Amino acid sequence: MVEVGPGPGGLTRALLATGASHVYAVELDPRAVAVIEELATAFPQRLDIIQADALKKDLTTLSPAPRQIVANLPYNVATPLLVGWLRQGAEWERLTYVPA
Repeated sequence: MVEVGPGPGGLTRALLATGASHVYAVELDPRAVAVIEELATAFPQRLDIIQADALKKDLTTLSPAPRQIVANLPYNVATPLLVGWLRQGAEWERLTYVPA
């Protein structure tokens, strides 16, 4: 599972608690990365944190298929990210938006 924009990790915690086998959390803000690094320590084999711009990173390279995206996207990047993921539709098993 690829989570885009985990922020302080609320959704990340829920994904890990509900049994996601592996979460790749892609976060641009270094402050948020620092906060969720605690989770990586708690779930060393199940959580990888990638500090990157999701608009510029090919997220399909993070995990083998079948892969899923879960995101709570900020308004200013939601449309370009969704359009890009829809163009890669065959690469994704599921796209899930979680409203704030």
